[in-house]
Parts: sequence; structure tokens; C-alpha cells
Amino acid sequence: MNINNLERGHGKTYHLITEAAKNNAYIVCRDKAEAERIFQIALDRELNINFPITFQEFINKWYHGMGIKEFMIDDVDILLYRLTSVPISLCTYTSN
Repeated sequence: MNINNLERGHGKTYHLITEAAKNNAYIVCRDKAEAERIFQIALDRELNINFPITFQEFINKWYHGMGIKEFMIDDVDILLYRLTSVPISLCTYTSN
């Protein structure tokens, strides 16, 4: 897992879209409006991506398709906040 930590407006989502297109990964984002915005950015840049799924769909496993092999999460901090409103002060992860 890689973490893309840039300031707001410095290309995090565009990088995510580019990587999702390369890897045929599904983007997970905060809501349907954001999913539509991300998909439109991909279309405008002529990048082929799967239509993004929302945090709610991800949390409840409402996505379909046995061929899903990879997720890329946009704004993971917001996803974590949806899981608990208690502040998370530290996260760790193990790279594969």
C-alpha cells in the first residue's frame, strides 16, 4: 500500500485516477457526487476507469464483481472518520 500525502489541490485525485486506469482498480470515494466528478475527470483526460464506489458501498460491501482485485481510496481520512467520530491519532500499515 502506498500513501499519497499532498496538500489540497496538488493532484492527489488525478494521480489516483491515473493509477486506477493503469491497474484496473476501483476507486472508493466519499459519495455519489464525488464518484461522478472523478469519473468525469477520467473521461475528460481520456482515461478508462471503473465507475467509483462510495464509502457507504465499500463499508457495506455493496459492490459487485468477482473480478475486483484492487481498491484505491480517495480521502482515507474521511473514510476513517465515517467509521468512528473518535479522533484517530496514529495509523500503521504493513507493506506487502
